Amino acid sequence: MEWINSIIIWFNRAGLSDTMRTVCIAIAAIAAVIFSIWYGRKIGLSEVKIFIFLLIAYPLDFLLTELARIGSTYAATYHVLGIQTLVNAQLKTFVMIALVALLVAKIIRVPWRVTADLLAAANLLNYAICSIGCFFTGCCFGYPCVWGVYSPSEQTTVFPIQIINVAIMLVITWYLVYRTKSKNYVSDAKQFPIMLILFGTTRFVTDFFMNNEKLLLGMSTISFHCIFMSLVGVIAIFVIERKKKSEEKIA
Repeated sequence: MEWINSIIIWFNRAGLSDTMRTVCIAIAAIAAVIFSIWYGRKIGLSEVKIFIFLLIAYPLDFLLTELARIGSTYAATYHVLGIQTLVNAQLKTFVMIALVALLVAKIIRVPWRVTADLLAAANLLNYAICSIGCFFTGCCFGYPCVWGVYSPSEQTTVFPIQIINVAIMLVITWYLVYRTKSKNYVSDAKQFPIMLILFGTTRFVTDFFMNNEKLLLGMSTISFHCIFMSLVGVIAIFVIERKKKSEEKIA
């Protein structure tokens, strides 16, 4: 970890921590766009529909995310169950995926499952790269740890939970793409629910290693949100399977 800490400390002393986080966010956005173009072609979208998707989906996602952030900040002034943390910038993006995917699907006239599949993987990739910026500012840190990563905000070394979270998200993104490839890039409508389950359960576990405010039994507001995400994913898959069986009986 020494070489990582040396890099983080150097940028911190140079006053470039926030700049590096911004750079990571910019790289994440570019990666998401490139991924969407590549993935969109694989799942059969025309160049025109991919262009419209990029023109509408990400700006709309950003707008809804900002509205949620403003709402959560307002609610936080009244100390409403820590709701500001519950809808933080990282996780509320995934809640918005279903709505954004539905609106874009209607506009470019493709099945909702197609845009949901694309956004599920692209947003997770974006989140993973953005999270690298956490190293430079010291946010999303773990508990103090002698052999950990240096956190500028805590002025000490902490458990490298950011590394674990980034690795997990990249693995889930790879799995979603691999799963689609194994089905010849034909959507079965389960990609988005699977992402919710995998991300929700893994993030629930890693949250116990994060030094944030706990509400109940070592769980934070993020933990409860992850439980909600996972349940939504499970219910969605159950509904999809029932619908598939009903259609098979009718056929």
